Formats: sequence, structure tokens, C-alpha cells
Amino acid sequence: MMSVRRLLVILVFLPWTINAQELEADAPLADNIPAQSSPTPIENVLPTSEDMPKEGFRESVYPDIPAFFVPKTVIYQIYNGQTNDLLQTPEAQSLMQNLTTYAKYYQAPWYFLNFTQILGERHPFKVRYFTKQEDFQSALVALSGDESFHQRTDFITVQEADGEVVLYLYGVTNPLRREQLLRRQGFIQFATIAMPTLPMLLRDGFSLYFEDIHLHIDIRQIIRNRTFYKNITSVPALYTLSTDERGEEYYTFSDDARYAWLLIHYLYSAYSLEKDALPDVSWEFQYLLTELEYIVPEEETLLAVIQANNALLAERLDGFFAQDIQIVLREHLGNTKNHHQAYLAGMQLFEQEDFIGARKLFLEAAFSLEEYYQPRYAIARIALYDLASLRTQEQALREELESFVDPKPAELQSKLEALEEQIARQTLEARYYLNEAKILIEHHLKYGDISDTVRQEMEEFHARILRFYETDATLSPESAYGAMPSGDEGSDRY
Repeated sequence: MMSVRRLLVILVFLPWTINAQELEADAPLADNIPAQSSPTPIENVLPTSEDMPKEGFRESVYPDIPAFFVPKTVIYQIYNGQTNDLLQTPEAQSLMQNLTTYAKYYQAPWYFLNFTQILGERHPFKVRYFTKQEDFQSALVALSGDESFHQRTDFITVQEADGEVVLYLYGVTNPLRREQLLRRQGFIQFATIAMPTLPMLLRDGFSLYFEDIHLHIDIRQIIRNRTFYKNITSVPALYTLSTDERGEEYYTFSDDARYAWLLIHYLYSAYSLEKDALPDVSWEFQYLLTELEYIVPEEETLLAVIQANNALLAERLDGFFAQDIQIVLREHLGNTKNHHQAYLAGMQLFEQEDFIGARKLFLEAAFSLEEYYQPRYAIARIALYDLASLRTQEQALREELESFVDPKPAELQSKLEALEEQIARQTLEARYYLNEAKILIEHHLKYGDISDTVRQEMEEFHARILRFYETDATLSPESAYGAMPSGDEGSDRY
């Protein structure tokens, strides 16, 4: 039997559990979307469409990453619970495909490492899948002897008795939540196998950073991480310097992954819509990753290399900030808009008919949390409002053209063609985001633990979206606070 201590070594990578109710917050895609509503259907609520409007997305790639970066393809095998039987179900095939894709994103910040050489001819990464949550929990109890695992609701990476690092998961009906957990714990497994010397602070921080992988971005691009600090109200010390029984100093890092994620968010994703370039600290952080030791020399122990990497990380972080890290991260926590604040600010600009500014803020809110439907509806509203203006211009131009006998003036014909292209783009954007909002509303209505008031509002906006589909309606100016969904500080996360 695996010792409790060994299992907890893996557990400490993700120190808090997630409420079981949160795991059931979304539903599969509804199949009643009108045919004209989405040029490219969205699978599993993951935005993979190449037709998705790209404006507003971060273009930055990891500092110094080569254009020809090609990640290693990692193969996974899914086992039926604790048996040695491979699962061949559609669910298992989907899990294998998604994990293989996510593993490519995991490698990008470490583009300078040769993962083909590191992993060699290693057999596929091992995943144990349990259909029922109670079977998953019972397996963990049997492995560790710890009865508290009967309450475990999060996926987990476990080192089994033979030394194999295995990802344990179970059937979560909510596809959004399932993929978030899969991306996060998938990185824990990948890092434990491929980069065992990585400081835990970075391992924990990157695990939550990678939770926001969006498959529409290139592997080389820095992930547009959410800015959502629901449960971060203060910033503790990230590490302390201690002395062992031999008088040797060593660093101990915080075991709370939220603060580790906040650090990564600052170093990579402290992003402003007004800034096109990454800050210098991002380049310094990328260089730090190259300085860490990833191979354990024969004369050294794994623990010794980890401690050396911890010391280097602490030293470099002090150098990056040139002041107390806690102060910098507290300021970052206060200055960065979260999705809720960005949405409310966008509503104010919409009220003032500053649609360009409002759209930027709604985009920021929409891609801070992939499950947040309100800003997606708002982006579509702006597109529909613009369509009303464009169609008025189009009608006027057509009437002007009709006043001429053939041949029609070439300049007016060109203007009409340009207007038609704009109308097509705006129509695509409106329908794309309306469809995303519709899908998310249907998820929350079916599986969300929501109040009667919120449910009534969701049903109202769902009906509005269906009316837009049926009538291809455009909008006239009206109050943002009556036309838009209310801001919602809730989330499925944490």
C-alpha cells in the first residue's frame, strides 16, 4: 500500500479541494441552435473556431521562443479504474486527444528543453479513469489509508507503489469544469515526470496558469489568463528562509497555489489593452527558467537540486522586484481589473455610447473567464447596434446608386462593396458571441446552483437571443443597465 506521506507529497501540489457542487455547474451543448446562428458550431464549449473574431486577443509570445518551436507529442493511455484494462470508449479517446494537445502547450515556456531527449522512449503517460466519483474516492483511500479522501472532489496526480506518476480522474458531467481540472492536473503530472526539479512555487502557479488554455491561440502565445481573484484578499510571504539541523539554510515556499498563480499572472500576464509589449520582468522571468537545473547529476540528489533551484528562484525574484514581493503583488492585485469590474466599466461606456471602449472591456471580461456569458452577450449587442448603422448607410447608398443610369459610378460601387464586407464581419461577430452566450446560459440553467432571480434573468436573455436568431433583429440605443445582463461576481471556480 502507498504510504500516506508519499501520496501527500503529490497532494501538496494542489492544497485545497473544490466544492462538489461546483463540479456540476455546466451542461453538454444543446442541439437546438438554429442553423443560421453559428457558422462554426462550438464543441464542448471550448472556443476552437478559426472564424472567431481575433481582435482584442493578446499577440505576445513567450520571450525568445523560436518561430519553429515544435513540441514533443506526448502519448497517453487511459485505464479503467484500478485495473490494467485500457479504456476504448469515446470518453477515453476524447481525454487522450485533449491531454496530448494540452501537453504541447505545457512545453512552450520551456522551449529551450529537449523533451524528446528528456522523456526518451518512455512509455505513454498513465491515466486512471473512474466513471463514478465514489469509486475514485475509494481508490484514493485504499492507496493512502486516509479516510479524508472520501471527500475528494478534485482530480489528482498520484505516485503509485511502482513509482509511476499517474493522473486519477473521474466522470465530471460539466465539460467546462472537466477541462479546467484536466488542464491543471495534466500539467502537474507532466511537470512531475518531465521536470521533477521544478520549484513547487512554479509548478503550482503554472498548473493554474495552464487551466486557461484556449485552443484558438497558437502554442507559442502567452495564455490570456483570467484576472479573477475571488478568494485572494491578501498576499502572504511567498517563501521563507529556514535552517536545517545541520545549520544549512534552505527556502520553503508557500503551498497555496493561488498565490503561486498570482505570481505567474504578474510575471507573464500582467497585461493592459494599452500595451503591446511584454514588460521587462517577463523577459527576466523567461531567462530565469533557462537558469534552473532540470537534470539531476549523478553526484547529486533530487532534493539537493530542488533546494538549489529554490534558492535561485528566491534570489532572482528579489532581483526582479527590487522590493518586497508582497507589496508588488498586492498592488497588482488591486490595480488589475477582474472580469466583474471590467464588465461593469464596459456597461458605463456603453451607456455613454462609447462602443469602442466598451467592446474592449467586454472582451477583457469575456476572456478572463470562459464560463462568463454576460460580456459575450454584450459584445454581440454592440455588433448588432453597429449593424443597424451600417444597414442604414447601405440603404442610403443603394438609393443613391439607383438615381444613376448605367453605368453606375465606380466609386459608389466600391463603397457599397466595402459596406457589405463590414456588414458580413459584424454579422459573424454578433452571431458567434450570441451563440456562445446562448450555450453558456443553457449550461447554467440546466446545472447551475443559481437563485430564482438569476434564473429568471438568464431565461429572459435566452429568449432575447432566440428572437435575434429568428428575426435577425438590429438594435436601437437604450440604457445599458436595462439592455444588458446584470454583473455577476460568481463563478464556478474556487
